[in-house]
Amino acid sequence: MWTAREAYQDYHAGKLTLGELQQQRSYVEVQLQSILARPPISGWPADAQRRGLRLWRHWDEWFTFLTHPEVKPDNNDAERA
Repeated sequence: MWTAREAYQDYHAGKLTLGELQQQRSYVEVQLQSILARPPISGWPADAQRRGLRLWRHWDEWFTFLTHPEVKPDNNDAERA
C-alpha cells in the first residue's frame, strides 16, 4: 500500500507501471471517501468541515497526478517562481 505521493514517486523511479499508478487513484479515493462519509459523532470541527467540502467540490482534480503522471502532485514550482 502506498500513499498517493509515494505511488507517484515510485512510478517516476520505474518501480510501477502506468496501470499500477492509475489503480492507486481508485484506492486512494475509496479510502478518502470512507473517511469523509463517517464524521465523528460530535461532527467535524468547522475547519475540517470546510476542507471536506472543498475536497468534494474539487474531487476530480485532487488526484489527477495518479492518472496523468506528467502532472505534478503539488504546485511547488509555481510557489518558488
